[in-house]
Amino acid sequence: MKVQISTRLFVVVAMFCAMSAMGFGCLSTQHQMVKPNDVVKQTEAVKRAEVSNFAFKPYPVIVDYGRSVSQMVAGGKYDLMNESDIAADSFRDPAKKGKVNVNLYLVHLGVMVKDEEAARMLDALGFLPADNDCLRTFGETYPKKQLEYPIIALGNAFTDAIGRYYVSYLDECEPGMRCLHENTVVNPGEKWQEHCRFLAVQK
Repeated sequence: MKVQISTRLFVVVAMFCAMSAMGFGCLSTQHQMVKPNDVVKQTEAVKRAEVSNFAFKPYPVIVDYGRSVSQMVAGGKYDLMNESDIAADSFRDPAKKGKVNVNLYLVHLGVMVKDEEAARMLDALGFLPADNDCLRTFGETYPKKQLEYPIIALGNAFTDAIGRYYVSYLDECEPGMRCLHENTVVNPGEKWQEHCRFLAVQK
């Protein structure tokens, strides 16, 4: 009888301890729960770390500053091009002349970003945003890349006197159709999607 009681008592105590341990485990889990915002921050931090350690592929081009903008656009053979109220020639650097060999990079930041955030991240990675001449040349030299993802050039992005924000980029506006958005008005408060690439040059 004593042995049976001791055995039952042992089983009861063991069950109580096990339930207590499970209870403490649940409480511990509750206190260590990660909020959705924290998950986003952690994910972005990981992606940015991956970006900083990634060896970006160079895309060599020859930018011919002797060509007019219309010649460069014609050479790109785009299916569609937006009509901008800003003269494209006004963005060209008069100090740049002739043909220049340039290595361009498609920087994938991996997160949704506004333009100013993208510029800061590019700077931290050792890049400068490419200008519109580089964008047009890239589109002509590597015509199929923009069918994979939008390619943004922030080098000539600007805000006019009445607050409109302009930026140039390449994308696929319809399946299989290549579009050049030259000095297009966009909402500066909106973010570029994660799959976008930013055209850049090394510092």
